Amino acid sequence: MPDPLKLENVTALIEEVKKQHADLGIALDADADRVFFIDEKGNHLPSDLITALVAEYVLKKESRAKIIYDVRSS
Repeated sequence: MPDPLKLENVTALIEEVKKQHADLGIALDADADRVFFIDEKGNHLPSDLITALVAEYVLKKESRAKIIYDVRSS
């Protein structure tokens, strides 16, 4: 079962991000309902940080927007 939270499942992505000097690597879980990000140094970005960044972006565009999130993310 592809699980991007397991290091062995994203090792190739991490290596490719570093090799290509990419800014970002993206991994999806098996049914593509979750997304995981790898930074340019090969570090996994915490999901709660991504949620906060997306929320900030949305609120800049629509200050009265409602943000719903899963409390289990942190």
